[in-house]
This record gives sequence, C-alpha cells and structure tokens, in this order.
Amino acid sequence: MNNLKQQSQIFEDPYCHLICDGFLKNYEQYDNSYPMEFLSTPIRMDKDLTYGDNNYEKIFNTVFFNLHNYVYSSEFIEDFLLIFKDQFEEKYKNGDLLYNPYDLAIKPDPYELRNFISRKNNINDELFLFPRMDFGVGYPGYGFSNGGRGIHTDNVTRLVSIMLFFSDQSDLRKGEHLLYGVVNKVPKMKKKIDVKKNRLLASIQSNDAYHAVDPLLAGERRAIYMSISCSSKIWKDYEDPFLRKLSQNRS
Repeated sequence: MNNLKQQSQIFEDPYCHLICDGFLKNYEQYDNSYPMEFLSTPIRMDKDLTYGDNNYEKIFNTVFFNLHNYVYSSEFIEDFLLIFKDQFEEKYKNGDLLYNPYDLAIKPDPYELRNFISRKNNINDELFLFPRMDFGVGYPGYGFSNGGRGIHTDNVTRLVSIMLFFSDQSDLRKGEHLLYGVVNKVPKMKKKIDVKKNRLLASIQSNDAYHAVDPLLAGERRAIYMSISCSSKIWKDYEDPFLRKLSQNRS
C-alpha cells in the first residue's frame, strides 16, 4: 500500500479524484475472505459491517486484518494528505476548507461507529482527523433507495471518500459510480466510472463533489467504503441556497 501514489491516476474533471487499479496485493485472498455472511443492518449499502458490530472482529482471523491495521493508522491518513496536498492547500487558501488539514491532529483509532451520524457532529471543540472502514453489498435498487439516493455530496465533516470494489461491471447491470458537474444550476453527468475488482476510487469531498450511483438493476455490488473525516465541520457552508438543497447530505 506504500505505492498508492505511484499506482494511481489523479483526475481534476469534474473534481479531484484518483483511480488506483490493483490496489491490494494478493487480491484473490481478500476476495475469497470477503465477509458476506457477517454483513447486517444497512448503513450506506443494503448490508454493511463496520467496527463495533458484533461480527467485525471475525475479520481479524482473515487477510483483512492487514487492511484494518492500515486504515486505522496515521499512515492511511498521511498517504491521502500527501496525494492530495496541492488540492487541499488550494482549497484552504481559497476558503473552501475551514481548517488546514495539515495543522490537525490525527486520531487513527475507530471513532465513527455505526450509530454515529457525522453530519450532526458539526461543532466540536477538539479538532482532529480520523478514519473509517465499512464492508458492504448493494443489491438491485442500490443507488435509488440508499447509496446516497441520487446526486449528493458527502457530509460536511468528510474530507476524503474512498471505495474499494470487489465486483466487476461485466457481472452487473448498471451500478457505475457517476461524477457530476453543475452548469447553470443543473447537474450534468461528466464521468462514469465502472466497478472493477481491486479498483480503488478516492475523491476529495469538497462543495462541488457531486456524485451518485447509477441505480443497480442486476447483480451484487460488493465494496469497502473508507473515509477520512474531521471531528467538526471542515467545509464552508454553501452560499447558494439551490446548491444547499441539491446536496442532500449537507442541507
């Protein structure tokens, strides 16, 4: 995982995101150990598993223990701060970011548990960055009834959102990850990213990071969701009331 930057392609259109194919070494071991039988109550997918759930510790007996140790580490956060350094510095300079993420403490231990709704945690005297990891699966209808339920940006505390896919587009009908731009207050789909096994997709969750899942019609969309967040609101408020309304998770 130390070669993340070298393996990745960074794109600026319609907003900053990276794609890394072949993220996990020995991917087949991970694929064979995916904890489908332990996924339960939905968080953002149809079934999920996150730290603190009854069966989460069972992944410690699998190769996923390595991924858990990486995500819940300072190295994980520092890797993405390094990769997106130019973009974060620019967004802090222009006022989009309320705080300079490089000045914030890092607390790598699990903090955002299943029932923790980060968008309600907008004010916190103690500022720090923290990671999260969820296993999940989406079934037909995913992207319509959940998965953001249409075009949205993520919570105001979210700095980076990351998906690691364990399904291939050839086994699905729709279910692609869609990136949007807004032209004259109308969202326009700018990029369609196929689901692909061992493909990692990461994006800065700035005020213009509009995205959606093309609602899945058939198949099983397995993925791990990872994120880097701030303990308090880190993005400035929208000035335009229309854009506030368009962004479901920030309004």
